Amino acid sequence: ANPKEREQFALGRSEDYSYLNVGECIQIPGVDDAAEYRQMKEAMVKIGMKEEEITSCMRTLAAVLHIGNIEFAAGDKTDSSKIENRPAL
Repeated sequence: ANPKEREQFALGRSEDYSYLNVGECIQIPGVDDAAEYRQMKEAMVKIGMKEEEITSCMRTLAAVLHIGNIEFAAGDKTDSSKIENRPAL
């Protein structure tokens, strides 16, 4: 994402997101993630997606990354839970 998108969607570094760290492989040798991201966005335009639709997709993806950082712990009552790490919200 470009700096504007990073700010708009409150995105950090790839290393900051649990879902992206599961495989312990943030970077793949020979793969240019920035170029692939630009190609993906260009493809979205080519298939006729409007800017607001593209933004909506990016917002949804960012939300999934943020939600993936929420950790839960057992709650005080039976079958309940609580959020362990409030800063992730």
